[in-house]
Amino acid sequence: EIDDSDVNDSDDSSVEEGDTSPLMLGQIDTLDSIGSPNLIDELWGEDRPPVPVSPFRVHPLKYAGLSVSTKLSNVRDAMREKKATMAVFGALDDVAYLFNVRAKGDVSTCPVGIGYAVVTADEAVLYCDGRKVESEEVRKHLEEGGVAVRPYDSVVNDIEEHLADN
Repeated sequence: EIDDSDVNDSDDSSVEEGDTSPLMLGQIDTLDSIGSPNLIDELWGEDRPPVPVSPFRVHPLKYAGLSVSTKLSNVRDAMREKKATMAVFGALDDVAYLFNVRAKGDVSTCPVGIGYAVVTADEAVLYCDGRKVESEEVRKHLEEGGVAVRPYDSVVNDIEEHLADN
């Protein structure tokens, strides 16, 4: 049980009481933004293994239930309702579900691949290592769904550019 005296009621917060507006990128200081080192990178040191590059495979529509284009349309409908200009998916299972792709080997206990998904009103992008999408079947599947593929490391820059323009 928490004693009320343990609760900090200080007014030094920049968010006013009752403010329900969403946080925007850049509103929260991170260790990286204040000049401190990335603690995880320091812990790994030189022993950090490379990011896995197991290839994606197409998850058949009969199991996926909905096409990629239908899922993207649903996401865009929700974005319009919320007046959002971009949706970012970082959870690997969300990326796999949204684009109807699976991978074997990136995560030993789950058939997902390392990547991000970003959806705007006029674009959907899968950010991953290019080796994950070398298969003609996967490339064609993504293209038919209206999905572009960009390098994994460019996601943050692309999000920052979008925010600067909107």
